[in-house]
Amino acid sequence: MNTKHLEYFVCVAKHLNFTKAAKEMHIAQTAMSQQIQTLEKQLGFSLFIRNNRKVELTEAGNKFLLEVQVILERLNAAVSMGREISEGRKGKIRIGYNGLYEKTLLGRLLKIFHHSYPGISFSLKQNNYHQLVQELEDELVDLIFCFPYEVDALPNLEKKVILQDKICVLASKEKKIVQKEAVYLRDLADENFLLIDETEAPYTYQRMRENCLNSGFIPATTQMIHHYESLIVMVEANLGIGLVPKTLFSTPSSELATIDLLDESQTIELAIAWKKGRPAPLLNLLLREAFNLFAAEKK
Repeated sequence: MNTKHLEYFVCVAKHLNFTKAAKEMHIAQTAMSQQIQTLEKQLGFSLFIRNNRKVELTEAGNKFLLEVQVILERLNAAVSMGREISEGRKGKIRIGYNGLYEKTLLGRLLKIFHHSYPGISFSLKQNNYHQLVQELEDELVDLIFCFPYEVDALPNLEKKVILQDKICVLASKEKKIVQKEAVYLRDLADENFLLIDETEAPYTYQRMRENCLNSGFIPATTQMIHHYESLIVMVEANLGIGLVPKTLFSTPSSELATIDLLDESQTIELAIAWKKGRPAPLLNLLLREAFNLFAAEKK
């Protein structure tokens, strides 16, 4: 028994006429009769009462018809859904992100993506980079937004950079340094830095320290932060300065100022990372939308 047998049966039951059913299904009338006979033999009971005047469903055939119609409807729906998912038109994407930087960009991306693919839903989870990477490896999320060096050393993960941004200095307007429009990183040697906690984002922490060491000094740090939201509060309180993505603080603030860094190497990248080898039709669509969005904003 296969689905074609069931479709033939439903068609004959609709017309109660083998000739009309055969015409609709584009097969010969004799072939239709043979298909129904084969189905009845496999089932072990008769589906139709046949005589010279008319064709009728048996009681068993009538009950069988009701169930078969439900089965075929669900099967067709399952096939349609499978095609939509395989083509990236339906499904759910579980996304992990860390903080304010990703959240600001993510909102714009998901708005555009949802407009193009309304059949795809999202589940968002915020966590530190260390936990996000672990959840990605454990397949608790489908992808994460992260700084690429957080996953560089992990061979089972893949990544694509979607955005490059300049790093700038974030400082309270009470600080003298805000009188300058731009500085080199080495000019900040006497400042107190607010760095992300090493347990939250180990590679980000190392990268920031290395940047300072390459500029000839060890950053003085009296406060460690867990999220960009905490950084903003502490900078506003004049507890130190932060190194942040420039686009995150592009709008004026009454309490904060940004200072450009003259060091050409002081840039930061944002990437999307996922587990290697996982089928990713939805991911490919999201990556394409991300590239299109940030490329357009860069122009």
